[in-house]
Amino acid sequence: MGAQITRDERDKFRAAAEDAILMRACKIKKTEGRPGARDLIGFNLQELARESLRFQSLPVGGTALEMVGRALAPEQHLATRTLTTSDFPSILSNVANKMLFEGYETQEETWRIWCAPGSLPDFKPNTFAKASESDDLDEIAESDEYKYGKLTDAKETAKLATYGKLFRITRQAIINDDLGALTDIPYKHGEAAARKIGDIAYAVLTSNPQMGDGNPLFDAAHNNIGTGGNPGETTLAEGIALMGLQKDLQGISNLNIRAQYFIAPLALEGAAETFFNSGQFAGDNKAATRANPYAGTRFTRVYDPRLDADSSKTWYLAGPKGKTIKVFFLNGEQEPYLEEKEAWNMDGV
Repeated sequence: MGAQITRDERDKFRAAAEDAILMRACKIKKTEGRPGARDLIGFNLQELARESLRFQSLPVGGTALEMVGRALAPEQHLATRTLTTSDFPSILSNVANKMLFEGYETQEETWRIWCAPGSLPDFKPNTFAKASESDDLDEIAESDEYKYGKLTDAKETAKLATYGKLFRITRQAIINDDLGALTDIPYKHGEAAARKIGDIAYAVLTSNPQMGDGNPLFDAAHNNIGTGGNPGETTLAEGIALMGLQKDLQGISNLNIRAQYFIAPLALEGAAETFFNSGQFAGDNKAATRANPYAGTRFTRVYDPRLDADSSKTWYLAGPKGKTIKVFFLNGEQEPYLEEKEAWNMDGV
């Protein structure tokens, strides 16, 4: 009677094989591997494919092409056998998924600093109603009646979109022991996923889209465009005042929004940082040297090259998170996800 490999042993093998691949690719330290990973570190991808077949009690013979093909798609090669899990594709997929997440998480993106995340449940256009602030309160004399306040409303819409890319792990890559197909390529896809979110967030600034009231985001109707010029005492004071004097939907009350973020292209970083780090400076009128009211941490500064592509001189002020741009995700899931499928138009997954 032959020995039977249990599900638990197969699970342990898969976990060890994943970490062995990552260790060989120098993506994790040898001390970080799960039990059994060090024993498999000398196995190339072809040998891991053969070992995965052995753990599934499947034939391990034949040419390298046949054996690797069987490991990639055992259901296809053994029609009489039904398997709930194909070990080798799962190993490859899990390794690629880990690298996808690592690429996503290590890509530095500035939108996270000043944009707020949001959640939407589906891909339909979602409408957000916004009620105006209430009228100012009335003084009520002893015999006077209370009066109803007047409210107006506005709306904005948001709609999710899907972004993605294919990459393949071929039978030839397995036979050639091409670790880059499993690690470097999905890592770069993770970086690209993070960049795409930043592209979308900054496009709101640079494309100046139409808002729910029919006017562009930056428009005289919204009283949010300054006269321009390098960041300095006069231009920042103007921007701060424009933001603080924003009116509610009824045009009655000042919203008194406090500017917290200074957002600019990289071309302005040198001049801007010189100004913000100067405790004293000659005022814009050059008449005298005095204390810089905007020095130090008055603003959180953000510089992004996406703004350079639009203008090397235009900068922005933003209020607290949630009062400016909100980036929505399906059910709040910000991370990318990877789907693995057996390919029908190529030799691999």
